[in-house]
Amino acid sequence: MSDTPSAAAVPDSSGCRIAEYVSACGSALPDMKQDTAPLPQAPEESGIILEEEKLPSASDPMDISFGEVRFLMAASAPHPLTVSIDGMIYGNNASFGTIGEYFPISDGFHQISIYYTSGPRILLLEKVLPFRGGEQATVVIADSEASGIDLIPVSDTACRNPSSGYGCLRTANMSFSGSVFDLLLKTGEPVFRDIPYTAVTPYKQAEEGDWSFQVSSLTCSDTYREIPAISLKSSFSSCLWIAPVLDFQVSIKAGKSYTAYLIGDPWAGRPLQALITEDGSRSLLQELSSRIPL
Repeated sequence: MSDTPSAAAVPDSSGCRIAEYVSACGSALPDMKQDTAPLPQAPEESGIILEEEKLPSASDPMDISFGEVRFLMAASAPHPLTVSIDGMIYGNNASFGTIGEYFPISDGFHQISIYYTSGPRILLLEKVLPFRGGEQATVVIADSEASGIDLIPVSDTACRNPSSGYGCLRTANMSFSGSVFDLLLKTGEPVFRDIPYTAVTPYKQAEEGDWSFQVSSLTCSDTYREIPAISLKSSFSSCLWIAPVLDFQVSIKAGKSYTAYLIGDPWAGRPLQALITEDGSRSLLQELSSRIPL
């Protein structure tokens, strides 16, 4: 993944059209064509107004005073949610299985508030999170036994310099409290083992191509090891596993980094799904800085 982009100051809400959430995948069907978050729109298309003097110049695109954040809706809330940052609305209609665009945020601590989009303005959660300049992050809105919902920050600083012909993949379990999953190749080799709720695995190199995965629980001993990389050279495992609870595919491109977010709570009427994101994809700030003349 390329170095994280700079970011601009959060725009004045008077000149900003609320960004709608869009589905990044939202389905566990084997064929996942739309597996990454959509690219941000240009200011004239999105209605977002940013002051050019606060943007990084094309000659110095890495202003570490700012980072970027996006929100992923994994909570099984029955109604869409509104997300605000320091009192400014980031996005409306955050429904289950959707993800927003990367948005600029200054270095430091920021107050995140979550409300129901429709009906009475009921505050569901208010939490202060730290953000680092020069970095991108995904904040997951997840279920919580203690508070109903919670915010789980995930750094999108991806693996760097993978081997030629390889990208990177990691897995995050944002499904339901008490869950523990294993990720296997379709042929049975364990890729990531014992992933508890809210945990995010390290990135692992993955050979370019279309890969089929299963989510299940292994019956092997604790000494059984994961494969070091996702590759056609991986040796077949004789390990037995419980029938998979989910099948999905990921299309890996060389040099790109991806996260397979496991979301859903069958007891809340939300079937388990895999939502695939491309981490550190071209952002609004990169798009704008490329348009600023030297």
